[in-house]
Amino acid sequence: MAGRAGRSKPGLKIDLPQASDALDQHLHEAGRRNPAPELHVCADKATRYEVLAEVMSEASKDGVTRIGFVTDPLTP
Repeated sequence: MAGRAGRSKPGLKIDLPQASDALDQHLHEAGRRNPAPELHVCADKATRYEVLAEVMSEASKDGVTRIGFVTDPLTP
């Protein structure tokens, strides 16, 4: 995943609503890394806010506090 000035940054990408039951395990493992990676959330407009809130809450509990949202402005 591209970072500032073209540098590559490690990240954890979660596609919603395709996120699986393994999400908790991925977040736990990511939170144990030093430094913890950014969480990149990909959700479409049909994704319920409650799902996003739950993912962000679980990420925070596991130590993943840098969260970004990935959008595709060309998707209807």
